[in-house]
Amino acid sequence: MADSYSSCSIPHTFHPSMVNNPNPNETNPEFVKSSDDIEKCTACHKILWDPFQLPCGHHVCPVGLDRVLEEGRCLVMDCKLPCSSNQIFADACKRREIGSLEVRCGYQACKKIIKWKELEKHMESCEYREVTCDKCCELVKMYNMEKHLDEDCVQRILHCPEGCGYSTSAINMSEHLSDECPNVILSCPNECGMTQASREQLRNHVTECPLRRVACRFKDVGCPFEGLNDDIHKHSEDAVPYHLELIALREEAVENVTRSHIDDMKLTIEQILRQGQEVKKIKDENEKLKKDCQINRKSIQDLKKVLVTQGEKVIVNERHLQEKASTDGAEKIKSELSAVKDMIDGTKQRLETVERATGSVGQNRGEGNAVERAEKQVRLMDVRVCEIDLRLQLFETINYNGVLMWKIRDYRRRKMEAVNGRTLSLYSQPFYTSQYGYKLCGRVYLNGDGTGKGAYLSFFVVVMKGDFDALLPWPFMLPVTFMLLDQNGTGLHERESFTPNPTSNSFHKPTTEMNVACGVPRFVSHTKLESDTYLKEDIVFLRIVVDCTNANYQY
Repeated sequence: MADSYSSCSIPHTFHPSMVNNPNPNETNPEFVKSSDDIEKCTACHKILWDPFQLPCGHHVCPVGLDRVLEEGRCLVMDCKLPCSSNQIFADACKRREIGSLEVRCGYQACKKIIKWKELEKHMESCEYREVTCDKCCELVKMYNMEKHLDEDCVQRILHCPEGCGYSTSAINMSEHLSDECPNVILSCPNECGMTQASREQLRNHVTECPLRRVACRFKDVGCPFEGLNDDIHKHSEDAVPYHLELIALREEAVENVTRSHIDDMKLTIEQILRQGQEVKKIKDENEKLKKDCQINRKSIQDLKKVLVTQGEKVIVNERHLQEKASTDGAEKIKSELSAVKDMIDGTKQRLETVERATGSVGQNRGEGNAVERAEKQVRLMDVRVCEIDLRLQLFETINYNGVLMWKIRDYRRRKMEAVNGRTLSLYSQPFYTSQYGYKLCGRVYLNGDGTGKGAYLSFFVVVMKGDFDALLPWPFMLPVTFMLLDQNGTGLHERESFTPNPTSNSFHKPTTEMNVACGVPRFVSHTKLESDTYLKEDIVFLRIVVDCTNANYQY
């Protein structure tokens, strides 16, 4: 069996293509023995790994082996024995010896000493490694995860300490107690002396409190006065002139606004009437031009018929010319042929004159509309070609395994367009759970949507109308995982998973091109997303994975 720190077993005979294992020296393991006591590669003088034996008996690592093959001999000063690739062998015995060296675990708090070949396996399961909490996404030591979930996690579920029966996450519990809980004991804000009442009792009390302050009934027209009931009655009697003045000012303002709206409407109506007259005039001119064009087309067709007839005559005369042997007959036919050619040239000139006249009329009378229509048709064809090219590109990148890999370029420009309201969301190319399965796509709001707007990236999945929906079970119930991929190679991907709600219309059989998107409005904050871990060269990678393991259809 191969040692655990190597990705393949040792070959019996060396070949350069076999040197593909990662260099364990790059991980800098801490050896129990002094590095001076550990055997080194005779070529590069680093700790020996994946050892190969030369014909002279010296050992080299894969890196040193490249140098040996370049030189064509051993690099030990006292040896220099020539060697070739077919004389070099992998030393399995030396490899087991090197792999049995004792090293310390790479995590500082862990005191375990293990064999070098078992180091990677140990570190994958070491209780001192840091793992990401599935609820709050914080890094926690593995041995401390249980305590973290029970006592420290801000997303752990707590029951209201006041006994109202409400449950929420720890981070939201203080907000519940301060704003919502009906059992919290409060005092009357009017300082009427009531100090031991629950929030629910206080709501009923405030409407009946003898010290509650009431706004003046003319507050809608601008009166700012507030006071107790007795003060309000006295104010209403004393401030009648003031209230009348406020009402008059409000009526005047409303009248001014109404008058302004009426003036704007009048201007709009006049513009519409003028445009209607211009449109009618243009229609009349177009009708006249159509009639002229029809007449010109008929003339052109007649001239073309004459031209064809004359051409046939020319062909017949040429044949007659070939059949006549006498000089007089030839001269006569040549003369007739010359007359026919002159007639054809004249006909061509007439045809060109008519065509130029048709073009001149069109230019003078708005015939440019025909050119514009032609240009419009060309533009429509260009758009159609672009659409076909885009569909071909989508077809080349389509996935039938329930996985979407989405590369978003120009992130900062696209986010600024979302902030400015120009492009609120982006759609991905479609992907499928199988060749005849569900059709899906991704949708992302770079500046957030709903509760995540302005501070988060919102990530959603959309169920689209597919060609085989009639054969699939509904509603769509396959688990979905959203991911923001780490571009540093450390594997710290941001992820969020959920199982579709069968009662949601988002997962029922589509009746339009696509259903309402469903996903995570607060998928990842802009602060975390725009770090060097996830944003490089103005590019981010998003991924959607649909778990098709338990799909209850087979085609």
